[in-house]
Amino acid sequence: MIAVLGVSTVGSGRSCCDSNKALGGRRRLMQAFSDQSGAGVILLVDDESAVRNLLKLYLERNGMQVCTASSGEEALQLFIENSDVKILLTDLVMPGISGRDLAFQIRQLQPSLPILLMSGYADQLSGDSEFDIPCMRKPLDLKGLLEKIVILTNTDSEFASAQPNAA
Repeated sequence: MIAVLGVSTVGSGRSCCDSNKALGGRRRLMQAFSDQSGAGVILLVDDESAVRNLLKLYLERNGMQVCTASSGEEALQLFIENSDVKILLTDLVMPGISGRDLAFQIRQLQPSLPILLMSGYADQLSGDSEFDIPCMRKPLDLKGLLEKIVILTNTDSEFASAQPNAA
């Protein structure tokens, strides 16, 4: 733990705590990648571990820093504890706090935070007009996902024009 906090401090990062009860909780480094791309940390929320892990891997291979959560409750706690989050990428349909409810709560805390919803359910794809939140269909077009993140974060970066790396 001391080593992680030391690396985090020296590297201008923040420590991010995963509160996944199944794993007993673990700490991992959340270092803003804004020096590299200007986009900040992506808070990725999906209750399906395979989807969450694949997206995290893909985004990291394309130069982004990703902090993950397996539920809306965990994501809300991570968001409250960390100021480096620059965009929320969340599944829409999850047990407990849904992606839409999570987006609503986070908008109350930080109205200007870009949010992108994801859903595999066709009837849920209208987005949320009340808060002007875009929604992408699963399975995701990964190149389209990168482009949408760049647009939403107003990022003019290397990954915006680079050929996406496969996961």
